[in-house]
Amino acid sequence: MSQKLSIVFYWHMHQPFYRAADTGKYHLPWVYLHAMKDYTDMADILEHLPEARAVINYVPSLTVQIEDYATQLRAFLNGENQTIQDPLLASLIHESGDYTAEEQRFLLNSCFRLNHERNLHRYPHFSRLWNISEQMQSHEATAYLGGDYYTDLVTWYHLGWLAETVREKSFVAQRLIEKGCHFSYQDRRDLLTLIASLLAELPKTHQRLLATGKIELTTTPYAHPIMPLMLDFKTAHETIPHALIPQEPYPDGRARAQEHIDLALKSHQAYFHETPKGCWPAEGAVSTETLKLLGKSGFDWCATGESVLHHSLGYNLREQHPYQLYQPWLVGEGDEQITCFFRDDHLSDLIGFEYSKWQTHDAV
Repeated sequence: MSQKLSIVFYWHMHQPFYRAADTGKYHLPWVYLHAMKDYTDMADILEHLPEARAVINYVPSLTVQIEDYATQLRAFLNGENQTIQDPLLASLIHESGDYTAEEQRFLLNSCFRLNHERNLHRYPHFSRLWNISEQMQSHEATAYLGGDYYTDLVTWYHLGWLAETVREKSFVAQRLIEKGCHFSYQDRRDLLTLIASLLAELPKTHQRLLATGKIELTTTPYAHPIMPLMLDFKTAHETIPHALIPQEPYPDGRARAQEHIDLALKSHQAYFHETPKGCWPAEGAVSTETLKLLGKSGFDWCATGESVLHHSLGYNLREQHPYQLYQPWLVGEGDEQITCFFRDDHLSDLIGFEYSKWQTHDAV
């Protein structure tokens, strides 16, 4: 019998802040779109595959915004608020469907931004909308398109972004996909209600997965800071010897780095109702002092890319002692001690960018 491979799949869920701090308006929709698709699918698959296990990193900028979307949609659907601070969602729920020329341009620019092969052309009605837009090359020509075109377009865009598991189980999704065109305001409101339920369900699903031991959840310092530079600009020279760096240190760098860690722990606790023991530092950026600070803040372990280990040792471990890449490394002493794991960058790139193009059996 062949020996089983012991491997940890560590998924990094990251979206930056797209919400304007002054107005609360969202400039890009990627938080809620990925939440209703990839993050929902991941959680559902892990929940229903008996032997599936994973470690998942949710950055605070993502969970804070998912929670904000869920709150906004709940308030809108309950009649407590008349507006939604995301222009794409606001377009979906546009009651009359009588869009201005500017709104029409916005929808044409926004509603084909997805994988065409997997999520657009598989649906004849959605594919037809794409073909019409391609034939009408200029914005002037699109002015002749009726309101139904745009309401159908924004509806299909959100149907295209639904998780596969949701399409398989949701009566609303199945009904709208089967209907195909001439979506009414009630149709679009039903779809918005489905999206709201998916966003609200995400933390609950992950809490169930935590309770059954199927996942471990980790976090990243709050606003995605590059902590080694906050602690000491000179650490840049460890990887780029001739990098130009400021002469003055980062103002209150250590205190600010600690604040990012504390806010991340607080945010994670509020969203998932548990305290994380693992951390993926922003951009995988670490230094000895960064690791000690994470250890002192209560983290048992952290992870980063293998190139960090190569730089730290002064040689390419993969070429000389590859087995040592696949073991934990202990850093620091006493209450600053932390275990560090290093990612197989080659395998990570294959999973992230290549295997999705393969047949499932071959990829596995």
